[in-house]
Amino acid sequence: MNKKFTKAMFAGSFDPITNGHLDIICRASKIFDELQIGVLHNPNKKGLFSFEERVELIKSCTSHLDNIRIEQAKKLLMEDNIKVYQVCEKVGYKNIDYFHSKFKKYVGVSPLNYKKQIELGKFKELV
Repeated sequence: MNKKFTKAMFAGSFDPITNGHLDIICRASKIFDELQIGVLHNPNKKGLFSFEERVELIKSCTSHLDNIRIEQAKKLLMEDNIKVYQVCEKVGYKNIDYFHSKFKKYVGVSPLNYKKQIELGKFKELV
């Protein structure tokens, strides 16, 4: 029997990201195949950090979670002038073979094949 691919989104202002947020993210990343984190603006709060700073804080706090790094990699692979090894480095993997195996586990194809299929328009639904 095929396992169904599951997705979840965790949205918030994350200004600042807290241990409670990280606990939810870590738990959800174990339950779902794909976890997207939506960073929102709350007009009722006076923010401490800019949007860019909040995104960077979340990236650094969640860099150990593979499914979050793979989602970042998928977005980077959509760019024209980026090589797979550069994506590997940008999302925090030091070993390209390990990155390939994790990417294939989560996406079903290698990073290079994913990039080629994006160029052919076969993964438009992921954009």
